[in-house]
Amino acid sequence: MKLNSLALKNVRSHKDSVVNFGKGINVITGKTGSGKSSILMGVDYALFGSSNYSNAEIMRRGSREMVVELIFEHAGKTYTIIRGLKKSGNNIVVDSDNLRVLENGKGLNIMPRSSDIDMAVAEILGIPENVKGSEMFQVISYTKQDEIRKLLEMRREERQEYIDRILQLSKYKTTFENLKSVADYFRNNLNEIGKVEEFLGKEREEFEKLNERQREARAEINDNDKKRAVLEKALNQKENEKKNLRMIINDLKTVVAREREKKSRLEGLKEELLEKRRNIAELDCKRKDVENNINALKMDDGSEKIRKELSSGEAGAKVLEENVKRLKDDEKNIGKIGGKCPLCRQVITEKHWKEVRLKIKNEINIFAEKLENLGSELITLREKLGFAVLREKLLNELAKFDSNIGLLEESARDLETKMASLKINDVNEKEELLEKSENELNFLIEKDRELFSKSKSINDRIEYLNEEVKKLEYDSAGKLKSIQGYELQVKDKDKVSYLIKYLDNLRNYVKDIRSVIRQKFLSDFKNEFQKKFEEIRNYEDEYNVEVGFDYEPIAYTLKGEAVHVDYLSGGEKTSVALAYRLALSDLAAQMSNVMPAELLILDEPTTGFDSEDIKSLPEVLKNITSIPQIIIVTHEELLKEIADVNIEVRKSLACSTVEY
Repeated sequence: MKLNSLALKNVRSHKDSVVNFGKGINVITGKTGSGKSSILMGVDYALFGSSNYSNAEIMRRGSREMVVELIFEHAGKTYTIIRGLKKSGNNIVVDSDNLRVLENGKGLNIMPRSSDIDMAVAEILGIPENVKGSEMFQVISYTKQDEIRKLLEMRREERQEYIDRILQLSKYKTTFENLKSVADYFRNNLNEIGKVEEFLGKEREEFEKLNERQREARAEINDNDKKRAVLEKALNQKENEKKNLRMIINDLKTVVAREREKKSRLEGLKEELLEKRRNIAELDCKRKDVENNINALKMDDGSEKIRKELSSGEAGAKVLEENVKRLKDDEKNIGKIGGKCPLCRQVITEKHWKEVRLKIKNEINIFAEKLENLGSELITLREKLGFAVLREKLLNELAKFDSNIGLLEESARDLETKMASLKINDVNEKEELLEKSENELNFLIEKDRELFSKSKSINDRIEYLNEEVKKLEYDSAGKLKSIQGYELQVKDKDKVSYLIKYLDNLRNYVKDIRSVIRQKFLSDFKNEFQKKFEEIRNYEDEYNVEVGFDYEPIAYTLKGEAVHVDYLSGGEKTSVALAYRLALSDLAAQMSNVMPAELLILDEPTTGFDSEDIKSLPEVLKNITSIPQIIIVTHEELLKEIADVNIEVRKSLACSTVEY
C-alpha cells in the first residue's frame, strides 16, 4: 500500500487540509501541537474507522460535520476511502452520506455502514478475518513513538512478549492457559461428582422416606374413608328419624295451637262482654243524669219559637232607638226665635219654641221607657233561648245514649251466642306428647352434632392427608428428577476423567507448537534481519550484528569478539534497531499471508535518541531501498534534508494548515 493523498475536513485542528504524499521519503514537520499527529490519526480513521479513536476525539470542536478522504495504491489499483461524522442533537454519529469506497474511481457496491466499510478495507488489504486490521497495520507499516529505541532496550521477557504479539503466538498462550482453566474446571467437576455420589445416596434415602410416608398417608386415608362411610350411614338414619319426629311435632303443634287459639278467643270474648256490660252500666248512669237535667228545666217551648219572639222584640227595640235618635236630632235642629220651625214650617215664637221642645222631650221619655221595658223582655227571652237550646242538646244526648245502649245490648247478646258456640277440648295430653317429642328431637339433633363433628374431623383429616400426599408426590417427583440429574452427572464421571487427560495432553501439544513456531521464526528472523541489516548498514562500521537464541541482538568485532549493542555507535545502533523492526514487519506480513510492507510510517522516531543517534538517522533511512514509501512525522529539522517530499504543518488561531 502506498498513500497518494489525505483530505481532512474538520479533523481536530484541521479545518480543511489536503496532504499529498509522494514516492520515497515524506517528512512531516511542525511544532508541537501544530497538528502533525492528526494527519496520522486521519489515515488510521480512514482505514479502520473508530476502532482506535472515539467520534468526539477526532471531530473538530464546534463543527457540525467531519469528512476524511484517503487515496492510496495497492496491488496495482487506486482506492479512495471516504468516512464522515455529523452532529445529531448532542451526539456525534456516523454520516451515512459520507461513507464510500471507490476502486479506480468507481464506487464499490456496498451498504453505507461503518462495518461494511471496515470489511471492504480488510478485503482490499488482504487482512485475515481473525486479525484486527488496525493491529496488523501497526505491526507491518506503523512504528509508534519511542518504539525503535525500546527494541534495543527491552528486557528479554518484554522482547519475547513483543515478538509473540507480532507472531500472534499470544493466541497459543491464551489457548494454553484456557485449556488449563477448562481442565481445572473439569477437575472441579470431577470432585463435585464425588460429592454428588455421596449426596445421591442421601437423596435416595430421602426419596424412599417420602414414598414410605405416601404409603402410610394413603393407608390412613383408606381407613378414614371407611369410618366416614359408617358415620354417613348413621347420619342418614338419624336424619330419617328426625324427619318423622318433625312431622309428628308439626301435627301436634297444629292441634295444640288450634285449641289454644279457641281458648284464647273465648277469654277474649269474655273480656269483651264484661267491657260491654261495664259500658252499658256507665251509659245508663249518664242517661239518668241527662234525664234529670231535662226535667229540672221545666219548660215546654222550643228554641225556634223563642228565637222568633226574640227577633220580633229586637226589631221593635231598633224602631224605638231610631225614633229616639230622630227626636234628639229634631231637638238639635230647632232654630232661633223668628226663624222657621223644621217640623211645622211656622215662624218660631218663644212660646212655640218651648211647646215644641217640651213635646219632643215627652215623646223621647215615652220612647225611652218603652225601650227599657222591651230590653228587660229581651234579656228574659235570651235566657229562655239558652235553656231551650240546652234542653234540646240534652234530649239529643239522651237519644244517643238510648241508641248506644241498645247497640251494646245487641253486641253483648251476639258475644254470648259466640261464647256458647265455642267448644274447648282438653289438650294436656297432646301438650305432654308434644313436649316429649320435642325433647326426643333435641336429643337426636345433639347426637347429630356429635356425629357431624366426628365426620368433619375425619373429612378434615382426609383433606389434610390428601394435601400431604400431593406435596409428597411433588417432593418425590422433585427428588426423582434431582436423583436422575445426579445420576447423569455420576454417569459422566468416566467421560470427565478421560476429558481431563485429553485436555492435559492437548496443553502439551499447544506448548510444543509454540516452541516449534518460535524456533522456525527465530531461524527466519535471523536471515531476514541479516538482509535488512546489510541493506541499511554503513560498511565502514567496525561490527557485524547477529540475533541470538533469545532474540537479543549481539554485535561481533571483526576479530569475532561478542560486544553488547550498547557499545555500538549511534548510527550502528540505529541501523540495528531499524533492521530489527523491518525484519519483524516482513515476517509478520508473511505469517498473516498479506503483501510485504510498501509503506513505513515512523511517528517521532528520534524520541529517546541522543544527538549522535539523531545525526546518524538520516543516512540510515536513505539506505532503506526495499520500502517504496516512508512517512516520517518529526520535529527534527535535520530529517528534512533527506526528504523527497517535505510537508510542513503550521497552526494559527486554532487552525492547522499544510505547506510544501
